[in-house]
Amino acid sequence: MKKLLILLLLLVVGCETPLEHKSNRLINESDDFDFVVDSSKQTDISLKYVITNNSDEVIDYTEEYYIEKLQDNEWYMYDVEVEFIDKVTMIYPGKEEVRYIEFEPIYGKLKKGEYRFIKVINGKKYAALFKINS
Repeated sequence: MKKLLILLLLLVVGCETPLEHKSNRLINESDDFDFVVDSSKQTDISLKYVITNNSDEVIDYTEEYYIEKLQDNEWYMYDVEVEFIDKVTMIYPGKEEVRYIEFEPIYGKLKKGEYRFIKVINGKKYAALFKINS
């Protein structure tokens, strides 16, 4: 079933996903946690991200994510439609969550440039910046 879903996504999305329009997403900042892309584990088809809870409270995030590209000093969303599993993961104080994402089935191979990886954490959108150098 999982292979069928990935195949269907590849057929719908194709190999190269076009940019849609300027992003109007509000990106928040927080002192309660760190959200970063590990550049040593990031490629043009996948990435590793880390969320570290620096607060005294439990934080949560969903499986939902988006990738946007910087072009002409403006952030642009990709023209994709994806439904994510409705799952919430909790991170307890002082703990971190490390995840690997293969985004090629949705976004294709990313070309050289600057990107931001957007996640919903504690009900708000946050971004971690990353670059593709080749």
